Amino acid sequence: QNADDAGARRLCLLADGRSYAAVKGGLLDERLRVWQGPAVCAFNDAEFSDADFEGICRVGASGKRGDASKIGQYGLGFNATYHLSDVVSFVSRDRLCVFDPHEAHLPGNLPGLQLKLGDEELSRYSTQLAPFEAAAAAFGAEVWPLSGAIFRLPLRTPELAARSQICGESHAFGELVGVLHELLAFAHELLLFLQSVESVEVFVADPAAGGGAGAAPRRLGGASLRTASTAATARLRRERRLFTARQ
Repeated sequence: QNADDAGARRLCLLADGRSYAAVKGGLLDERLRVWQGPAVCAFNDAEFSDADFEGICRVGASGKRGDASKIGQYGLGFNATYHLSDVVSFVSRDRLCVFDPHEAHLPGNLPGLQLKLGDEELSRYSTQLAPFEAAAAAFGAEVWPLSGAIFRLPLRTPELAARSQICGESHAFGELVGVLHELLAFAHELLLFLQSVESVEVFVADPAAGGGAGAAPRRLGGASLRTASTAATARLRRERRLFTARQ
């Protein structure tokens, strides 16, 4: 939803069952280590502008509030991520943003922070950034800087769910993989109802399926809009925008 809102053409999803908690240090705060396990990562090829960064960091007071054409208006598109996780983070360009509504895992118990990634930060917070670098490699994206955006939603375990004030529901990695299989089944139909996204790809890195902690991601499948000519592509894009604008 947010990828389409941003005007992205490509969307990739990764069910990453690997853990990035073994390496000592390298985190913004040691309390974040419990969120370095299995996660879903979402990449799109639309870069965040400075205004985008400012808007999403306000979430509850979204800059999209006055624009009904933005399907992520009122921050609902982003707030839906808390169904899976309590600590959501993303990277775009040379910045890392982390959100923690519990104010329990970030330095100074902040509800969120934005960090500009220079050489010093890339070295100092290498463990924090490792999941993003692994996801970028799976999607064929280069870092740093990242052209596009990668969102990471670490799955809420039963232990974390027991003390969550956001949602008491935990999610198993197998459940996530099942949902992505279901998504693939109607991905072609889904693309017809979006304004911008023209291709969807799904990947999985499952240590239980072989390779252990170093399991390489494999592509489960994907869908894309294909036309016979450039003119037909342009016409299809216009029709999709008109259709979604009427909804």
